[in-house]
Amino acid sequence: MRTKYEDIAFNPVSIPKDLLPTAAAIERILFLDIETTGISANNAIVYLIGAAYVEDGQFRLRQFFAEKPESERDILAAFISFASAYQAVLTFNGKRFDIPFLEKRMEVHGINSILNRLESVDLFHEISPLKDFLGLSNCKLTSIENLLGVEREDKINGRDLIRVYEQFVINQDAESEQAIYLHNADDIRGMLHCIHALIYPAFLKRIEDIRVLKAQAQAYTDVSGNIRRELFLELQLPYRLPAPVNANRDGCYLRIRHDTASLRVPLYEGELKYFYANWQDYYFLPEEDTALHKSVASFVENVYREKATRENCYTRKFSQYLREFEPLFEPYFRKSYRDEAIYFEITKERKTSRAELSRYAQHIVTHIVG
Repeated sequence: MRTKYEDIAFNPVSIPKDLLPTAAAIERILFLDIETTGISANNAIVYLIGAAYVEDGQFRLRQFFAEKPESERDILAAFISFASAYQAVLTFNGKRFDIPFLEKRMEVHGINSILNRLESVDLFHEISPLKDFLGLSNCKLTSIENLLGVEREDKINGRDLIRVYEQFVINQDAESEQAIYLHNADDIRGMLHCIHALIYPAFLKRIEDIRVLKAQAQAYTDVSGNIRRELFLELQLPYRLPAPVNANRDGCYLRIRHDTASLRVPLYEGELKYFYANWQDYYFLPEEDTALHKSVASFVENVYREKATRENCYTRKFSQYLREFEPLFEPYFRKSYRDEAIYFEITKERKTSRAELSRYAQHIVTHIVG
């Protein structure tokens, strides 16, 4: 067994205390990544365990390396002895892979595991639900690194690294050994940088703190050459995000840059219908294309009125509207009774109310995130 130590140029102070989803102090968290000869712990071994930790205000890395497969038990025992001083373990996809793999290999070797006593924080689990929102094609560690602008020295993927290890076992060459250490160290460094991506789920938990700084209606020309109108909102965000985000859904566009954002939402200008819920209390006037309450419609001759139905118990109004994806502001309007899309009218009061505009911005951002 070989053990390698190095300092990591990453400032623990750069991680906001409220960012990590654990109550453990940064000095009590172990940052873990392993290298294995396969994906199944039943027929593969772990040959390198990388563990980063904070000591004297500095991130340090300890790597437990099995220079031959027979040394697997030694690195597992040494790692468990080391890990027993910590309260939590942070990984990337470790809940599904690293932790179960280690526990299975310790079971094979008859080693008492303490990992189930440590709180487990998995960056993949926290960030992967936001894959589409962040515009990621996948949620691999390297993809999140690319989002954050992190560059790594190592260029070998995990699968190719297995062949490098097999070559090292035969030749015991320094070049292969260094490549193995470097890959694991870059995974650990990348994981530390990706902690900052936890700002995104933290931001989404505080959508209600989004505030509108500026609002205006504007016109634009769509791809077909038609003139369209939209509401443009400039937003103040509760967090400064580490990398830009461009996201859209149902014609609504969100562009985030650091702690500000812009939101564009289509404006509908035209006639919509408000449908009365208590349609049994109304008559429909076909010639007027509107419904009247029985207390008023009783004065209309029978030939000009008919009993209202759910589908025709409405009044029409020409105005400017914004779509809402769940009932937010009332009254809400539709194009037809069966139409699932609902709208609310942009009244003079709403145009000037920062509070209501902020509520609407929060509503749209929530919808875009999905």
